[in-house]
Order: sequence, then structure tokens, then C-alpha cells
Amino acid sequence: TIQRSYVLQLLYQPEYAFEKLTPEESQCLFEQYPFFKELYDSIQTFKKML
Repeated sequence: TIQRSYVLQLLYQPEYAFEKLTPEESQCLFEQYPFFKELYDSIQTFKKML
């Protein structure tokens, strides 16, 4: 499971925190909290626009 402190870090520093996740952790996170999948996709889309 994903630690609560890490979830809070994702909320406050998502771009930095996502980079530290392994693919397995990402999958677990996205299944547990679908919201973060949307957030991650939004960050990636935004980065492409810059």
C-alpha cells in the first residue's frame, strides 16, 4: 500500500513525487486512487504544451 505521507506529498508536489514512483508503485497508486491517474495525465499533457 502507499503510505499516507507519500499521498500528501503527491498532492502538494505532484510532479516531483510522481518521478520517484516505480512502475509498480504507480500502478498500485492509480488503482487505489484513480484521481491521481487523472492528475498524472494532466501534468504530462501540460509538460508537452510547454
